[in-house]
Amino acid sequence: MIRFDTATRVKLYGALKGAFPDSRPTDADLMALSVCVQRAKQRGESLPPELATLDLTAYQEAIAASASELDLPAVETSVQPRAKSDKLRYYWVESKHTRIAPAGFDPFVGELAMARVTLPLSQPKSFNTAIGKILPGDHLIDTVLEANQKYARFLEAPLGRVDLITPARQGVRFGAISILLGYKLPKDPLPFCYILEAGTATGQPKVLYLGKTMDVTINSYSGYQPTPFACPSHAYTGKLTMNGDDPSLLTIRARPVEGGKSQPVYIQIDASFSRQQGDVKNIWPGFLIARAAAIVFMRAHRGTISTNCDQAPPGASS
Repeated sequence: MIRFDTATRVKLYGALKGAFPDSRPTDADLMALSVCVQRAKQRGESLPPELATLDLTAYQEAIAASASELDLPAVETSVQPRAKSDKLRYYWVESKHTRIAPAGFDPFVGELAMARVTLPLSQPKSFNTAIGKILPGDHLIDTVLEANQKYARFLEAPLGRVDLITPARQGVRFGAISILLGYKLPKDPLPFCYILEAGTATGQPKVLYLGKTMDVTINSYSGYQPTPFACPSHAYTGKLTMNGDDPSLLTIRARPVEGGKSQPVYIQIDASFSRQQGDVKNIWPGFLIARAAAIVFMRAHRGTISTNCDQAPPGASS
């Protein structure tokens, strides 16, 4: 791990907290951001002031050594070999973010890989995948028992199996969204319910949203602040579309709620899932974290998106 002086550490930490208010940046996150900023500067890329003004000159060798130790590819997107014994399912996700209000922002598409595992019945465990580790601490539900304790009373039947589809951890983790699929029996071919787990760009899970059946559209208050533009009092709708037993499309819409009344949607996210065959395409999570931070800061500098989150989050769905 790179030992930054106090001033540099504060600036790196402040940049991540400024972009992702509810995040809890770790030393690994600070290192990842420094690697990405240094690479961007070396390539002459344009960065927002919050990142461009980071002086990492004294740490160039340490940053290069960290990148080498992590075996980071020269380009963001890489292909990870899959062992013949690896029977997990992997997905390539293209997530289109379209800001409706205020107008004037071009949509952007974020890309990442997700792995799919079946949660253990009662004892949390870690999973090794081709794109990194899936750790119990990275999720709010780690076992079928926990899922039933939380949700069985709301469902038509207890859960016999829960599959988790999620970004994995490679030293750091990009954890904006994960999906849990619920099955009545362990061998059932299709799920009967789903849960969305929302979190931060630095990998902390924050809120669970239950879809009692596969055809339901989730409608719930956010309950946390992933970026300066999104408030805990805002409300989300989420709908998961399946292609057989594989996710196909996840649609998310966000809107303010004022005086108990929903206001127009201000952003929509459409995440399409493609099942990967053979070796697995991947992007190191550190690149995703740094890119997301840059996008947040560049949009903030436009000065047209409200960041007023004074309203306390309500305790019920809208």
